[in-house]
Amino acid sequence: MFFFLKTYSYFKKVPGQPFVTETTSNSVTICWEKPGEKFDCFQVRYKQKDGESKWKSLETDDNSNFITIKEIMADTAYVFQVRGKIDDLEGPYGPISDDITTAESPSAGMLKG
Repeated sequence: MFFFLKTYSYFKKVPGQPFVTETTSNSVTICWEKPGEKFDCFQVRYKQKDGESKWKSLETDDNSNFITIKEIMADTAYVFQVRGKIDDLEGPYGPISDDITTAESPSAGMLKG
């Protein structure tokens, strides 16, 4: 019972809104404010802003408040959300990010000429 109450208190706070720190044509590095409690890791979900795509997710290796998402499409807007995890319990997602757009592919610039 005590573990449940303590875990529940962890989930009263959510990670902050993700923001971009670096973009390339095929990757984005995002950060977020930690909610003040220590989590085992954070789960990040993301999708293309177009409204048609489904959420994809990945986790940080530890309690870090940043992650690089690789192998995504160039010149494309994405949105991101973050939640904390403790053991097998997942907290609620924090606020959704503003649109984050990857850079144009270097090869696209060559085609323009």
